[in-house]
Amino acid sequence: MSGVPASSPLAVANLFDVRGKVALVTGGSSGIGRMIATTFAANGVKVYITGRKADRLAAAGGCVEPRALDGACPADRRPPR
Repeated sequence: MSGVPASSPLAVANLFDVRGKVALVTGGSSGIGRMIATTFAANGVKVYITGRKADRLAAAGGCVEPRALDGACPADRRPPR
């Protein structure tokens, strides 16, 4: 069985290339969301994160690669208590 040529759109490097894409990660201030945001940023994605707690978003913004993180927006849609 022969391998797929590197120039093929079906080559693994091309299938999973996310450079230049834009991502909005909800819950990006902690846990899995923060890990996803960091991974996207490390792979050339322009990342925006959102979450309920502004202080956590500010802290997460310093951990996600600064050149890729373009915004952090607090968003709490729960009814007031």
